[in-house]
Amino acid sequence: MKKLKYITGTGALMLLTIFASVSCTDGNDWVVDSSNERLFSVTSSSLGISPEATTAEIKWTKIPGAEYYIIEASKDTLYNGAPVNSANGIVFGEDKSIVKSPFVLTDLDSDSKYFIRIKAMSSVKTESKWCYPEKFSFKTKPEQIMNTVNNQDKTSNSVRLSWTAGERVTKIELLKGGAIVQEKTLTGEEIAAGEIIFTGLEGGTSYQANLYNNDVRRGYALFITFPDAPDADVVLYLDATDIIDQAYLDNLATEHPGQSVTLALASDATYAVEEKLTVPDNMSINFFGIPGNNKTVLSIKGNVDYAGNHGFITFQNLNIDCLGKGYVMNQTNAGNVDKIEFNDCIIQNVATSFFRMQNASNIKIVNLLVINNCIIRNVGSGYYFIHIDAGSGVGVLKNLTIKDSTFDRICISGGKGFIYSNKTNMESIAISNCTMYKVASGGNRFIDFNTGCGATAFTVSNTVLGMTGDATVGGVRSTVAPSINNTYTTNDWSQTGDKVTYSTYGGTAADLFEDPENGNFSFKDGSFDSSIGDPRWIK
Repeated sequence: MKKLKYITGTGALMLLTIFASVSCTDGNDWVVDSSNERLFSVTSSSLGISPEATTAEIKWTKIPGAEYYIIEASKDTLYNGAPVNSANGIVFGEDKSIVKSPFVLTDLDSDSKYFIRIKAMSSVKTESKWCYPEKFSFKTKPEQIMNTVNNQDKTSNSVRLSWTAGERVTKIELLKGGAIVQEKTLTGEEIAAGEIIFTGLEGGTSYQANLYNNDVRRGYALFITFPDAPDADVVLYLDATDIIDQAYLDNLATEHPGQSVTLALASDATYAVEEKLTVPDNMSINFFGIPGNNKTVLSIKGNVDYAGNHGFITFQNLNIDCLGKGYVMNQTNAGNVDKIEFNDCIIQNVATSFFRMQNASNIKIVNLLVINNCIIRNVGSGYYFIHIDAGSGVGVLKNLTIKDSTFDRICISGGKGFIYSNKTNMESIAISNCTMYKVASGGNRFIDFNTGCGATAFTVSNTVLGMTGDATVGGVRSTVAPSINNTYTTNDWSQTGDKVTYSTYGGTAADLFEDPENGNFSFKDGSFDSSIGDPRWIK
């Protein structure tokens, strides 16, 4: 074994001696071509990517000897020998323009996944191998080229959608509840204008619009259509900063002569009407509060005048607050209205009277007054809640419908009673499903036609009368006795004189209602018929 080791060692030494001898005597017998030297690759760890919506900034460590760089970004993986400039890729730097880090890739699709690679280039050395980032890919941020949908862009059944004009877009879709309900391919005109209108939408409904360039989303918009506003020839959606005054109504009459108008007032807004508001002749108008967290406030410091001829004047879903001032409606001049309606409103803090026709020679006729689903509180000083004092047919309220409503202290500070029509007949009065508390006082009648007159059809049903404003009030004075059905009074409804027969609840208003002095008319007494009174108080 020792001999073998010695022979092996000796052989190796002799071989090294031969190599050394040849090297020293002959030198290299080949020539190195420097043009075939390969550049080092960019290291993956040095490759940084900062994407935006349609761009991405690329940073890397400089490669010695590199004259420029080529970068490719593609929605394909770029691996397995994928050729440069594939259908889904963009190649940057072939014009030798990328000479240093950083560089910004442009014209990328937003909200899209891209693979990327980079290599160093030289005119005297072989290009480097491709370098791929450690995480292989990056994703661009979502893009937003759509504009916010404002109040003026939408109605209850349509929306105007807009975006940066002239951008590369091809289609737009509309979703409700995550499902596509409408989709449109954009025309050249629409692309150039940067806007489109969708119709046939549902009122009070949430939608999302997505704007695409082929399959790439470039923007989106969320909006809720306005609730269905009362029908009219012209429907206008007001901003919270708009002013409702006489000049505004007169201008509407000039722009839309003889047409009906709906003013849709912004949700949770307050509109202060500082002086008397006269609805222009031949205009029918709806004042409509768009639903929100609270009812839109229409503050009326004067009153609404309906001089002239009108098909309808309606108030819906509003908090009509008179701030301790005179009337909601107080008519002196001649007027003729087919219908005046208050629907789903709070009406409060009226100093004098809710609805009055003054004793003047001008003929005033309202065919129908409707109060539906309202809460009316803190009204009255010296007049009835509805006070027709013109007499002799000069002021006529022909028909009155009151239903599903609450009347809370409407005879405060010297107020009188509920309805007064001075020696003037009415065609009908229908009161149903109402809750009333302190609606007559001072010895005045609950309803009074004075002498020799009444309502041809006169019904009170499913209503509760809780406590008069003071110790004694009168009942109903009418040539036609009212038909009273399923209507109760508490035992502190103190009535004398021309008594109308009601059913009687055995306790006081405080026994029946939860907290009547603070406007809570839920029934405290569970034995009482819950179908009686304003339905809103049913637990």
